[in-house]
Amino acid sequence: MTMSMSTTDQQDPHMTTEAELDKMRTDANTVHLGSQRDAARAAGYLAMLYTKTASPSADDVGKGWLKSEVDNKNTKIDGYNKGKKKREERLVPISEDDEYTKVIRASFDLDERKDQPNVSRYRTVLVGLIADNEKRYAQMTYDEFADFIKEKGGFEAYLNDKRGNAEKQPVLEAAIRDYLSNKLAERITKAPPKVIVPFGVPDVDDGTVILVGRHSQGQLDVCAVVPVEASTQAEMLRPFSHHFAEPPEASALFLDNSMRLADLVKDGMKTDLRAAGTASGNFLTVQQVATLEQGTTGPVLSITVRHADASVIVKAAAKKRVKLTGPASPLMLMPEKQDELRKRHTPPHVAFCTTVTEAQSAQGLCWSIKNMALEAKKAKDAIIEANWIDPSGHDYKPLTVNGFDDAISADLSRGELRQLRESGVLENPKTGKDENPTRVSVEWDGQELTFSLAKSRSPLKLTLPVKKKGARAFGLKTVQAAVDKALKTGAKDYKLAIDPVGLLRLSWGDEVATYEVFIPATPTTGGLTTAKLEPIV
Repeated sequence: MTMSMSTTDQQDPHMTTEAELDKMRTDANTVHLGSQRDAARAAGYLAMLYTKTASPSADDVGKGWLKSEVDNKNTKIDGYNKGKKKREERLVPISEDDEYTKVIRASFDLDERKDQPNVSRYRTVLVGLIADNEKRYAQMTYDEFADFIKEKGGFEAYLNDKRGNAEKQPVLEAAIRDYLSNKLAERITKAPPKVIVPFGVPDVDDGTVILVGRHSQGQLDVCAVVPVEASTQAEMLRPFSHHFAEPPEASALFLDNSMRLADLVKDGMKTDLRAAGTASGNFLTVQQVATLEQGTTGPVLSITVRHADASVIVKAAAKKRVKLTGPASPLMLMPEKQDELRKRHTPPHVAFCTTVTEAQSAQGLCWSIKNMALEAKKAKDAIIEANWIDPSGHDYKPLTVNGFDDAISADLSRGELRQLRESGVLENPKTGKDENPTRVSVEWDGQELTFSLAKSRSPLKLTLPVKKKGARAFGLKTVQAAVDKALKTGAKDYKLAIDPVGLLRLSWGDEVATYEVFIPATPTTGGLTTAKLEPIV
Protein backbone atom coordinates (compact mmCIF):
# COMPACT_ATOMS: atom_id res chain seq x y z
CA MET A 1 0.00 0.00 0.00
CA THR A 2 1.23 3.50 -0.75
CA MET A 3 -0.17 6.83 0.10
CA SER A 4 1.07 10.39 0.18
CA MET A 5 0.56 12.18 3.46
CA SER A 6 2.67 13.95 6.04
CA THR A 7 2.31 16.46 8.83
CA THR A 8 3.12 19.25 6.40
CA ASP A 9 0.95 18.48 3.38
CA GLN A 10 -2.49 19.07 4.89
CA GLN A 11 -4.26 21.59 2.72
CA ASP A 12 -5.80 24.77 4.00
CA PRO A 13 -9.49 24.01 4.60
CA HIS A 14 -10.60 27.32 3.07
CA MET A 15 -8.67 27.20 -0.24
CA THR A 16 -9.34 24.91 -3.20
CA THR A 17 -7.48 24.45 -6.49
CA GLU A 18 -8.00 21.80 -9.16
CA ALA A 19 -4.52 20.44 -8.43
CA GLU A 20 -5.44 19.99 -4.76
CA LEU A 21 -8.65 18.20 -5.72
CA ASP A 22 -6.78 15.93 -8.13
CA LYS A 23 -4.34 15.05 -5.36
CA MET A 24 -7.15 14.35 -2.88
CA ARG A 25 -8.80 12.05 -5.42
CA THR A 26 -5.51 10.24 -6.12
CA ASP A 27 -4.78 9.81 -2.41
CA ALA A 28 -8.30 8.56 -1.73
CA ASN A 29 -8.03 5.93 -4.48
CA THR A 30 -4.54 4.90 -3.36
CA VAL A 31 -5.68 4.27 0.21
CA HIS A 32 -8.87 2.57 -1.00
CA LEU A 33 -6.75 0.09 -2.96
CA GLY A 34 -4.72 -0.63 0.18
CA SER A 35 -5.67 -2.81 3.10
CA GLN A 36 -9.15 -2.79 4.70
CA ARG A 37 -7.52 -1.36 7.79
CA ASP A 38 -7.15 1.94 5.92
CA ALA A 39 -10.77 2.18 4.80
CA ALA A 40 -11.20 4.88 7.46
CA ARG A 41 -8.48 6.97 5.81
CA ALA A 42 -10.05 6.50 2.38
CA ALA A 43 -13.38 7.67 3.79
CA GLY A 44 -11.58 10.65 5.31
CA TYR A 45 -10.30 11.71 1.89
CA LEU A 46 -13.81 11.25 0.42
CA ALA A 47 -15.26 13.48 3.13
CA MET A 48 -12.71 16.17 2.28
CA LEU A 49 -13.58 15.87 -1.42
CA TYR A 50 -17.29 16.09 -0.66
CA THR A 51 -16.67 19.22 1.42
CA LYS A 52 -14.72 20.85 -1.41
CA THR A 53 -16.88 19.79 -4.36
CA ALA A 54 -20.46 18.93 -3.38
CA SER A 55 -21.33 20.41 0.02
CA PRO A 56 -23.09 23.75 0.56
CA SER A 57 -19.67 25.26 1.36
CA ALA A 58 -18.07 24.12 -1.91
CA ASP A 59 -16.82 26.91 -4.17
CA ASP A 60 -17.21 27.19 -7.95
CA VAL A 61 -13.82 25.58 -8.58
CA GLY A 62 -14.77 22.50 -6.59
CA LYS A 63 -18.25 22.20 -8.10
CA GLY A 64 -16.83 22.59 -11.60
CA TRP A 65 -14.16 19.97 -10.95
CA LEU A 66 -16.71 17.38 -9.82
CA LYS A 67 -19.02 18.05 -12.76
CA SER A 68 -16.12 17.69 -15.19
CA GLU A 69 -14.92 14.44 -13.60
CA VAL A 70 -18.40 12.90 -13.65
CA ASP A 71 -19.09 14.01 -17.23
CA ASN A 72 -15.75 12.65 -18.47
CA LYS A 73 -16.23 9.35 -16.69
CA ASN A 74 -19.78 8.91 -17.97
CA THR A 75 -18.57 9.61 -21.51
CA LYS A 76 -15.99 6.84 -21.17
CA ILE A 77 -18.59 4.48 -19.68
CA ASP A 78 -21.01 5.19 -22.55
CA GLY A 79 -18.26 4.42 -25.05
CA TYR A 80 -17.33 1.18 -23.32
CA ASN A 81 -20.96 0.03 -23.12
CA LYS A 82 -21.59 0.37 -26.85
CA GLY A 83 -22.02 -3.07 -28.34
CA LYS A 84 -22.27 -4.76 -24.91
CA LYS A 85 -25.60 -6.61 -25.04
CA LYS A 86 -25.43 -8.49 -21.73
CA ARG A 87 -26.33 -6.44 -18.67
CA GLU A 88 -23.54 -7.93 -16.56
CA GLU A 89 -20.97 -6.82 -19.14
CA ARG A 90 -22.01 -3.18 -19.05
CA LEU A 91 -20.51 -0.60 -16.71
CA VAL A 92 -22.80 1.42 -14.44
CA PRO A 93 -23.18 5.13 -15.36
CA ILE A 94 -22.86 7.69 -12.57
CA SER A 95 -26.25 9.07 -11.57
CA GLU A 96 -26.64 12.84 -11.42
CA ASP A 97 -29.12 12.55 -8.54
CA ASP A 98 -26.80 11.82 -5.62
CA GLU A 99 -23.86 14.06 -4.70
CA TYR A 100 -22.31 11.53 -2.31
CA THR A 101 -22.23 8.78 -4.93
CA LYS A 102 -20.78 11.18 -7.50
CA VAL A 103 -17.85 11.97 -5.21
CA ILE A 104 -17.17 8.26 -4.58
CA ARG A 105 -17.47 7.21 -8.22
CA ALA A 106 -15.35 10.15 -9.39
CA SER A 107 -12.62 9.08 -6.97
CA PHE A 108 -12.64 5.29 -7.20
CA ASP A 109 -12.74 2.88 -10.13
CA LEU A 110 -15.95 1.21 -8.99
CA ASP A 111 -17.77 1.05 -12.29
CA GLU A 112 -18.75 -2.61 -12.61
CA ARG A 113 -22.01 -3.95 -11.23
CA LYS A 114 -20.17 -6.13 -8.73
CA ASP A 115 -18.58 -2.96 -7.33
CA GLN A 116 -21.85 -1.28 -6.38
CA PRO A 117 -22.15 -2.85 -2.89
CA ASN A 118 -18.76 -1.28 -2.11
CA VAL A 119 -20.05 2.07 -3.37
CA SER A 120 -23.00 1.68 -1.02
CA ARG A 121 -20.70 0.96 1.92
CA TYR A 122 -18.62 4.08 1.34
CA ARG A 123 -21.75 6.16 0.75
CA THR A 124 -23.27 5.07 4.08
CA VAL A 125 -20.09 6.04 5.94
CA LEU A 126 -19.70 9.31 4.02
CA VAL A 127 -23.28 10.41 4.74
CA GLY A 128 -22.75 9.54 8.40
CA LEU A 129 -19.50 11.51 8.60
CA ILE A 130 -21.10 14.66 7.25
CA ALA A 131 -24.25 14.33 9.37
CA ASP A 132 -22.40 13.52 12.59
CA ASN A 133 -20.08 16.50 12.10
CA GLU A 134 -22.69 18.89 10.70
CA LYS A 135 -21.38 22.02 12.42
CA ARG A 136 -17.67 21.47 11.78
CA TYR A 137 -17.08 19.20 8.76
CA ALA A 138 -16.21 22.16 6.51
CA GLN A 139 -13.14 22.84 8.69
CA MET A 140 -12.09 19.20 9.23
CA THR A 141 -9.06 17.52 7.61
CA TYR A 142 -8.95 13.96 6.29
CA ASP A 143 -6.99 12.95 9.41
CA GLU A 144 -9.77 14.28 11.63
CA PHE A 145 -12.42 12.40 9.64
CA ALA A 146 -10.39 9.18 9.85
CA ASP A 147 -9.81 9.64 13.59
CA PHE A 148 -13.54 10.19 14.08
CA ILE A 149 -14.26 6.82 12.45
CA LYS A 150 -11.59 5.08 14.55
CA GLU A 151 -13.05 6.56 17.73
CA LYS A 152 -16.37 4.96 16.75
CA GLY A 153 -14.74 1.53 16.62
CA GLY A 154 -13.36 1.52 13.08
CA PHE A 155 -14.83 1.48 9.59
CA GLU A 156 -16.91 -1.69 9.92
CA ALA A 157 -18.36 -0.77 13.32
CA TYR A 158 -19.25 2.73 12.11
CA LEU A 159 -20.76 1.32 8.90
CA ASN A 160 -22.92 -1.12 10.84
CA ASP A 161 -24.02 1.61 13.24
CA LYS A 162 -25.06 3.89 10.37
CA ARG A 163 -26.94 1.06 8.67
CA GLY A 164 -28.96 0.58 11.83
CA ASN A 165 -28.93 -3.20 11.52
CA ALA A 166 -28.83 -4.75 14.99
CA GLU A 167 -27.94 -8.13 13.55
CA LYS A 168 -24.87 -6.64 11.90
CA GLN A 169 -23.48 -5.02 15.03
CA PRO A 170 -20.03 -6.32 15.88
CA VAL A 171 -20.17 -9.78 17.41
CA LEU A 172 -17.77 -8.75 20.17
CA GLU A 173 -19.97 -5.88 21.41
CA ALA A 174 -23.04 -8.11 21.50
CA ALA A 175 -21.12 -10.85 23.32
CA ILE A 176 -19.84 -8.42 25.96
CA ARG A 177 -23.32 -6.98 26.47
CA ASP A 178 -24.86 -10.42 26.97
CA TYR A 179 -22.02 -11.61 29.20
CA LEU A 180 -22.31 -8.66 31.57
CA SER A 181 -26.11 -8.85 31.60
CA ASN A 182 -25.95 -12.50 32.62
CA LYS A 183 -23.44 -11.71 35.36
CA LEU A 184 -25.74 -8.99 36.63
CA ALA A 185 -28.69 -11.39 36.75
CA GLU A 186 -26.57 -13.86 38.72
CA ARG A 187 -25.55 -11.26 41.27
CA ILE A 188 -29.11 -10.00 41.78
CA THR A 189 -30.20 -13.58 42.48
CA LYS A 190 -27.26 -14.82 44.56
CA ALA A 191 -25.23 -11.92 45.96
CA PRO A 192 -25.56 -11.18 49.71
CA PRO A 193 -27.23 -7.82 50.41
CA LYS A 194 -25.12 -4.78 51.29
CA VAL A 195 -27.97 -3.28 53.31
CA ILE A 196 -31.44 -4.45 54.35
CA VAL A 197 -34.21 -1.85 54.31
CA PRO A 198 -36.97 -3.00 56.71
CA PHE A 199 -40.10 -1.88 54.95
CA GLY A 200 -42.53 -3.34 52.51
CA VAL A 201 -43.87 -1.68 49.39
CA PRO A 202 -47.57 -1.92 48.57
CA ASP A 203 -48.49 -3.47 45.23
CA VAL A 204 -44.92 -4.67 44.57
CA ASP A 205 -44.34 -8.43 44.41
CA ASP A 206 -41.12 -10.13 45.52
CA GLY A 207 -38.46 -9.75 42.86
CA THR A 208 -36.11 -7.15 41.42
CA VAL A 209 -36.83 -3.48 42.08
CA ILE A 210 -35.08 -0.19 41.37
CA LEU A 211 -34.77 2.35 44.16
CA VAL A 212 -34.94 5.88 42.83
CA GLY A 213 -33.45 8.48 45.12
CA ARG A 214 -30.71 10.94 45.88
CA HIS A 215 -27.61 10.96 48.01
CA SER A 216 -27.34 14.04 50.23
CA GLN A 217 -25.26 14.91 53.30
CA GLY A 218 -24.22 11.35 54.01
CA GLN A 219 -27.62 9.73 53.65
CA LEU A 220 -29.62 8.11 50.87
CA ASP A 221 -33.15 9.45 50.41
CA VAL A 222 -35.33 6.86 48.64
CA CYS A 223 -38.05 8.63 46.68
CA ALA A 224 -39.64 5.74 44.80
CA VAL A 225 -39.47 1.98 44.37
CA VAL A 226 -39.95 0.73 40.82
CA PRO A 227 -40.57 -2.99 40.16
CA VAL A 228 -38.68 -4.52 37.24
CA GLU A 229 -40.42 -7.07 35.08
CA ALA A 230 -38.34 -10.20 34.59
CA SER A 231 -38.81 -9.99 30.82
CA THR A 232 -37.32 -6.48 30.65
CA GLN A 233 -34.74 -6.74 33.44
CA ALA A 234 -31.72 -7.38 31.19
CA GLU A 235 -32.56 -4.54 28.81
CA MET A 236 -33.37 -2.03 31.58
CA LEU A 237 -30.24 -2.70 33.65
CA ARG A 238 -27.82 -3.25 30.76
CA PRO A 239 -26.29 0.28 30.86
CA PHE A 240 -25.28 -0.34 34.48
CA SER A 241 -24.25 -4.00 34.21
CA HIS A 242 -20.49 -3.37 34.28
CA HIS A 243 -20.87 -1.74 37.71
CA PHE A 244 -22.02 -5.09 39.10
CA ALA A 245 -19.39 -7.25 37.39
CA GLU A 246 -16.43 -8.64 39.25
CA PRO A 247 -13.48 -6.21 39.02
CA PRO A 248 -11.25 -6.89 36.01
CA GLU A 249 -8.04 -8.82 36.52
CA ALA A 250 -5.10 -6.46 36.94
CA SER A 251 -3.34 -7.92 33.89
CA ALA A 252 -6.45 -7.52 31.73
CA LEU A 253 -6.98 -3.93 32.90
CA PHE A 254 -3.31 -3.15 32.22
CA LEU A 255 -3.60 -4.44 28.65
CA ASP A 256 -6.97 -2.78 28.04
CA ASN A 257 -5.88 0.63 29.33
CA SER A 258 -2.74 0.48 27.19
CA MET A 259 -4.57 -0.45 23.99
CA ARG A 260 -7.07 2.37 24.48
CA LEU A 261 -4.18 4.81 24.07
CA ALA A 262 -2.98 3.17 20.85
CA ASP A 263 -4.80 5.50 18.45
CA LEU A 264 -2.58 8.37 19.63
CA VAL A 265 0.20 6.63 17.67
CA LYS A 266 -0.45 7.29 13.98
CA ASP A 267 0.47 4.80 11.27
CA GLY A 268 -0.15 4.06 7.60
CA MET A 269 1.80 7.05 6.21
CA LYS A 270 4.02 6.52 3.18
CA THR A 271 7.79 6.42 3.74
CA ASP A 272 10.87 6.55 1.50
CA LEU A 273 11.95 3.11 2.75
CA ARG A 274 11.62 0.04 0.56
CA ALA A 275 10.85 -3.54 1.51
CA ALA A 276 13.94 -5.68 2.13
CA GLY A 277 16.11 -2.60 1.61
CA THR A 278 16.16 -3.07 -2.18
CA ALA A 279 15.73 -0.39 -4.82
CA SER A 280 12.96 -2.40 -6.49
CA GLY A 281 10.96 -3.25 -3.38
CA ASN A 282 7.61 -1.67 -2.57
CA PHE A 283 7.62 1.49 -0.48
CA LEU A 284 6.96 0.76 3.18
CA THR A 285 4.38 2.50 5.33
CA VAL A 286 4.68 3.47 8.97
CA GLN A 287 3.55 0.48 11.08
CA GLN A 288 2.25 0.56 14.63
CA VAL A 289 3.81 -2.10 16.84
CA ALA A 290 3.91 -2.93 20.54
CA THR A 291 7.10 -3.60 22.48
CA LEU A 292 7.71 -5.18 25.87
CA GLU A 293 10.59 -4.39 28.23
CA GLN A 294 11.46 -4.94 31.87
CA GLY A 295 10.62 -2.06 34.20
CA THR A 296 11.28 -1.44 37.88
CA THR A 297 8.02 -2.98 39.11
CA GLY A 298 7.04 -5.16 36.16
CA PRO A 299 6.81 -5.12 32.37
CA VAL A 300 6.67 -1.90 30.34
CA LEU A 301 4.31 -2.12 27.38
CA SER A 302 4.93 0.50 24.69
CA ILE A 303 2.83 1.45 21.67
CA THR A 304 5.22 2.76 19.05
CA VAL A 305 6.07 2.55 15.33
CA ARG A 306 8.69 1.28 12.95
CA HIS A 307 9.68 2.58 9.50
CA ALA A 308 9.79 6.11 10.98
CA ASP A 309 12.33 8.23 12.86
CA ALA A 310 9.77 10.18 14.93
CA SER A 311 6.34 9.49 16.38
CA VAL A 312 4.16 9.82 19.44
CA ILE A 313 5.07 6.96 21.78
CA VAL A 314 2.91 5.57 24.60
CA LYS A 315 4.44 3.70 27.54
CA ALA A 316 2.56 1.79 30.25
CA ALA A 317 4.67 0.60 33.21
CA ALA A 318 2.91 -2.16 35.13
CA LYS A 319 2.71 -2.10 38.92
CA LYS A 320 3.39 -5.14 41.10
CA ARG A 321 -0.22 -6.32 41.18
CA VAL A 322 -0.03 -7.07 37.42
CA LYS A 323 1.03 -10.73 37.29
CA LEU A 324 3.05 -10.51 34.09
CA THR A 325 6.82 -10.59 33.80
CA GLY A 326 9.09 -8.36 31.77
CA PRO A 327 11.59 -9.94 29.36
CA ALA A 328 15.36 -9.88 29.88
CA SER A 329 15.73 -8.04 26.55
CA PRO A 330 13.17 -5.99 24.56
CA LEU A 331 10.57 -7.90 22.54
CA MET A 332 8.18 -6.82 19.79
CA LEU A 333 4.65 -7.72 18.75
CA MET A 334 4.22 -7.78 14.98
CA PRO A 335 1.89 -5.16 13.39
CA GLU A 336 -0.78 -7.70 12.40
CA LYS A 337 -1.14 -8.98 15.96
CA GLN A 338 -1.00 -5.46 17.40
CA ASP A 339 -3.82 -4.43 15.07
CA GLU A 340 -5.85 -7.44 16.22
CA LEU A 341 -5.37 -6.50 19.86
CA ARG A 342 -6.21 -2.87 19.20
CA LYS A 343 -9.52 -3.85 17.57
CA ARG A 344 -10.34 -6.34 20.32
CA HIS A 345 -10.02 -3.59 22.93
CA THR A 346 -12.11 -0.96 21.11
CA PRO A 347 -15.55 -1.68 22.66
CA PRO A 348 -16.18 -0.53 26.24
CA HIS A 349 -15.92 -2.89 29.21
CA VAL A 350 -13.73 -5.49 27.41
CA ALA A 351 -11.49 -5.78 30.47
CA PHE A 352 -14.38 -7.17 32.57
CA CYS A 353 -14.43 -10.33 30.47
CA THR A 354 -10.73 -10.72 29.64
CA THR A 355 -7.95 -12.83 31.11
CA VAL A 356 -4.26 -12.58 30.24
CA THR A 357 -1.86 -15.44 30.97
CA GLU A 358 1.72 -15.82 29.88
CA ALA A 359 3.74 -18.86 28.89
CA GLN A 360 6.86 -19.81 26.98
CA SER A 361 6.19 -21.18 23.49
CA ALA A 362 8.46 -22.37 20.69
CA GLN A 363 8.56 -18.74 19.49
CA GLY A 364 9.39 -17.40 22.96
CA LEU A 365 7.17 -15.42 25.34
CA CYS A 366 3.45 -15.73 24.55
CA TRP A 367 0.45 -13.95 26.03
CA SER A 368 -2.78 -15.92 25.80
CA ILE A 369 -5.58 -13.32 25.84
CA LYS A 370 -9.00 -14.89 26.35
CA ASN A 371 -12.29 -13.08 25.98
CA MET A 372 -14.80 -14.92 28.15
CA ALA A 373 -17.76 -13.22 26.45
CA LEU A 374 -16.72 -14.65 23.09
CA GLU A 375 -15.93 -17.97 24.74
CA ALA A 376 -19.49 -18.12 26.10
CA LYS A 377 -20.69 -17.71 22.51
CA LYS A 378 -18.33 -20.52 21.43
CA ALA A 379 -16.57 -18.12 19.07
CA LYS A 380 -13.48 -19.51 17.37
CA ASP A 381 -11.53 -16.29 17.93
CA ALA A 382 -12.16 -16.10 21.69
CA ILE A 383 -8.41 -16.46 22.36
CA ILE A 384 -5.66 -14.32 20.83
CA GLU A 385 -2.17 -15.79 21.04
CA ALA A 386 0.26 -12.86 21.14
CA ASN A 387 3.80 -14.08 20.52
CA TRP A 388 6.51 -11.60 21.46
CA ILE A 389 9.55 -11.81 19.18
CA ASP A 390 13.13 -10.57 19.24
CA PRO A 391 13.31 -7.40 17.06
CA SER A 392 17.10 -7.60 16.62
CA GLY A 393 16.78 -9.72 13.48
CA HIS A 394 14.56 -7.19 11.68
CA ASP A 395 15.91 -4.51 9.35
CA TYR A 396 13.61 -1.85 10.79
CA LYS A 397 13.22 -1.76 14.55
CA PRO A 398 10.59 0.01 16.67
CA LEU A 399 11.25 3.46 18.10
CA THR A 400 11.74 4.07 21.79
CA VAL A 401 12.49 7.07 24.01
CA ASN A 402 16.12 7.09 25.10
CA GLY A 403 16.13 9.21 28.25
CA PHE A 404 13.99 12.18 29.26
CA ASP A 405 14.96 15.34 31.14
CA ASP A 406 11.86 16.38 33.10
CA ALA A 407 13.40 19.45 34.76
CA ILE A 408 10.67 21.53 33.10
CA SER A 409 7.52 20.17 34.67
CA ALA A 410 4.18 21.02 36.24
CA ASP A 411 1.92 18.93 38.45
CA LEU A 412 -1.74 19.25 37.45
CA SER A 413 -4.89 18.29 39.25
CA ARG A 414 -7.75 16.87 37.21
CA GLY A 415 -9.43 20.26 37.41
CA GLU A 416 -6.35 22.04 36.07
CA LEU A 417 -6.01 19.61 33.16
CA ARG A 418 -9.69 20.10 32.36
CA GLN A 419 -9.12 23.85 32.54
CA LEU A 420 -6.36 23.47 29.96
CA ARG A 421 -8.71 21.50 27.71
CA GLU A 422 -11.68 23.83 28.13
CA SER A 423 -9.78 27.12 28.12
CA GLY A 424 -9.84 27.35 24.33
CA VAL A 425 -6.07 27.04 24.04
CA LEU A 426 -6.48 23.61 22.46
CA GLU A 427 -9.26 24.65 20.09
CA ASN A 428 -8.29 25.21 16.45
CA PRO A 429 -8.79 28.89 15.62
CA LYS A 430 -9.90 30.28 12.27
CA THR A 431 -6.55 31.69 11.25
CA GLY A 432 -7.06 32.31 7.56
CA LYS A 433 -4.52 30.88 5.13
CA ASP A 434 -2.11 28.56 6.94
CA GLU A 435 0.06 26.02 5.15
CA ASN A 436 1.30 24.37 8.33
CA PRO A 437 -0.66 22.63 11.09
CA THR A 438 -1.64 24.85 14.00
CA ARG A 439 0.76 24.40 16.91
CA VAL A 440 0.50 24.86 20.64
CA SER A 441 3.31 27.16 21.70
CA VAL A 442 4.64 26.34 25.18
CA GLU A 443 6.91 28.85 26.90
CA TRP A 444 8.42 28.79 30.38
CA ASP A 445 10.25 31.57 32.18
CA GLY A 446 11.36 29.84 35.37
CA GLN A 447 8.15 30.68 37.17
CA GLU A 448 5.27 29.90 34.82
CA LEU A 449 4.47 27.55 31.97
CA THR A 450 2.41 29.42 29.36
CA PHE A 451 0.33 27.73 26.66
CA SER A 452 -0.84 29.67 23.63
CA LEU A 453 -1.80 28.98 20.04
CA ALA A 454 1.16 29.78 17.80
CA LYS A 455 -1.05 30.72 14.82
CA SER A 456 -3.88 32.55 16.57
CA ARG A 457 -4.47 36.21 15.83
CA SER A 458 -5.40 36.86 19.46
CA PRO A 459 -3.78 33.99 21.40
CA LEU A 460 -5.55 32.47 24.36
CA LYS A 461 -3.18 31.63 27.20
CA LEU A 462 -3.06 29.38 30.21
CA THR A 463 -0.23 29.44 32.75
CA LEU A 464 1.09 26.88 35.20
CA PRO A 465 4.08 27.05 37.61
CA VAL A 466 7.36 25.43 36.43
CA LYS A 467 11.11 25.37 37.03
CA LYS A 468 13.21 26.25 33.93
CA LYS A 469 13.20 28.68 31.01
CA GLY A 470 12.63 27.90 27.32
CA ALA A 471 10.08 27.56 24.53
CA ARG A 472 8.76 24.80 22.24
CA ALA A 473 5.80 24.22 19.96
CA PHE A 474 3.81 21.00 19.64
CA GLY A 475 1.10 19.81 17.25
CA LEU A 476 -2.31 21.07 18.37
CA LYS A 477 -4.28 17.97 17.45
CA THR A 478 -1.80 15.63 19.11
CA VAL A 479 -1.75 17.49 22.41
CA GLN A 480 -5.53 17.83 22.31
CA ALA A 481 -6.00 14.09 21.73
CA ALA A 482 -3.57 13.16 24.51
CA VAL A 483 -5.32 15.43 27.02
CA ASP A 484 -8.71 14.01 26.03
CA LYS A 485 -7.44 10.45 26.55
CA ALA A 486 -5.94 11.36 29.92
CA LEU A 487 -9.18 12.95 31.16
CA LYS A 488 -11.20 9.88 30.11
CA THR A 489 -9.14 7.70 32.45
CA GLY A 490 -10.60 9.41 35.51
CA ALA A 491 -7.18 9.88 37.13
CA LYS A 492 -6.97 12.62 39.78
CA ASP A 493 -3.39 13.79 39.26
CA TYR A 494 -1.28 14.35 36.16
CA LYS A 495 2.20 15.58 35.32
CA LEU A 496 3.18 17.61 32.28
CA ALA A 497 6.90 17.76 31.50
CA ILE A 498 9.01 19.05 28.64
CA ASP A 499 12.52 17.97 27.70
CA PRO A 500 14.27 21.06 26.28
CA VAL A 501 15.43 19.08 23.22
CA GLY A 502 11.81 18.99 22.06
CA LEU A 503 9.81 16.26 23.75
CA LEU A 504 6.60 16.70 25.77
CA ARG A 505 5.41 14.07 28.23
CA LEU A 506 1.93 13.80 29.76
CA SER A 507 1.76 11.15 32.50
CA TRP A 508 -0.66 9.77 35.09
CA GLY A 509 -1.29 6.58 37.02
CA ASP A 510 -3.96 4.21 38.25
CA GLU A 511 -4.11 1.05 40.33
CA VAL A 512 -2.36 -1.13 37.74
CA ALA A 513 0.16 1.08 35.91
CA THR A 514 1.67 4.45 35.22
CA TYR A 515 1.13 5.82 31.71
CA GLU A 516 3.28 8.20 29.67
CA VAL A 517 2.51 9.83 26.34
CA PHE A 518 5.60 11.28 24.63
CA ILE A 519 4.93 13.93 21.95
CA PRO A 520 7.80 15.24 19.76
CA ALA A 521 7.92 18.97 19.04
CA THR A 522 6.92 20.33 15.62
CA PRO A 523 9.55 22.73 14.21
CA THR A 524 8.40 25.59 12.00
CA THR A 525 9.99 23.73 9.08
CA GLY A 526 7.48 20.91 9.55
CA GLY A 527 7.75 17.26 10.57
CA LEU A 528 8.59 16.07 14.07
CA THR A 529 11.69 16.47 16.22
CA THR A 530 13.67 13.22 16.38
CA ALA A 531 15.74 14.05 19.47
CA LYS A 532 15.95 11.15 21.97
CA LEU A 533 13.87 8.89 19.71
CA GLU A 534 15.96 5.89 18.71
CA PRO A 535 15.45 2.33 17.44
CA ILE A 536 15.05 -0.14 20.28
CA VAL A 537 18.10 -2.31 21.01
